Amino acid sequence: MSERKPTEHLIRKTLIEMMEEMPFSAIRVNKLVERAHINRSTFYAYYDSLYSVLQQIEDDFFAGFDSSDTFVLESRYLKEPSPIIVKNLEYFKDNARTLQALLGNYGDPAFQARFTRLLCLQLEKYSPGLKNATGKTKVIRDYIAAGQLSTLKILSFSSDELDSEELARMVHIIAKTLLDLVDG
Repeated sequence: MSERKPTEHLIRKTLIEMMEEMPFSAIRVNKLVERAHINRSTFYAYYDSLYSVLQQIEDDFFAGFDSSDTFVLESRYLKEPSPIIVKNLEYFKDNARTLQALLGNYGDPAFQARFTRLLCLQLEKYSPGLKNATGKTKVIRDYIAAGQLSTLKILSFSSDELDSEELARMVHIIAKTLLDLVDG
């Protein structure tokens, strides 16, 4: 591993810690570098701003999330959730601290909106009736996406207490039931 990677990791880790304690808007570079025990010039050698650190954290998170079409297309017709759903829930548990920072009280609303859009896109692939949803159908799609996001919040704050496979089964049953209403 190059020297650059541990320093980048330290900067991201420190920002996540600080986002658990205070709003992103209250975090300053001087406080982050003090806490990380690095110089300001070191910070700026890696990042242009705190926003670029936040963007990297979010991009890294999404890069590890499997949003492939295969699970969307197959899981609708399975009695049990796709193994990819379980894999994603395990990924979320493994990255609970990042999720806590991004989805918590001081989290990034833009991340939450981006994640919700991703969930809505997945639901539209999962159920053709949700494509270009309007009216009642849009409400159902958004309700399912909001429920999934809330489930991820619960998972991130209770990661040791919840079994990913059981949680995946619950999410699968709820989503399938609601989507059957849409596609009726």
